Amino acid sequence: MEMYCPMYLDAGMTYEQYWDGDVEMTIPYRKLLERRRQWQNQMLWLQGKYVYDAIYAIMPALSIKMKSAQIEPYVEDPYPLTAKEEREREERKEREQYEKMFNYMRTFSARNNARFEKEKAG
Repeated sequence: MEMYCPMYLDAGMTYEQYWDGDVEMTIPYRKLLERRRQWQNQMLWLQGKYVYDAIYAIMPALSIKMKSAQIEPYVEDPYPLTAKEEREREERKEREQYEKMFNYMRTFSARNNARFEKEKAG
């Protein structure tokens, strides 16, 4: 019982709650500790993913065989952690792609209109 006291104190229980309180009080604190461990594990995994992607991005430049290797760009945005963030990211990508195509068509149209006006005038 003494060996678990520091763990529950770390979770937020007071010394009096642990020793003099109801035994059932430890259940939510234990669940809190489990959630903290899962969150920490997720964050460490995510950190590893960022490091992996950063190393992967520069790997072609580090290769001895490839003289003119180009470095891949690093991820521009944080990885989405929820379905909502994933949807927002996809919507943003679609919007950016639409704007890119719209600007391309506007430029194409302006060039063609200028050419037709020039042919018409000349």
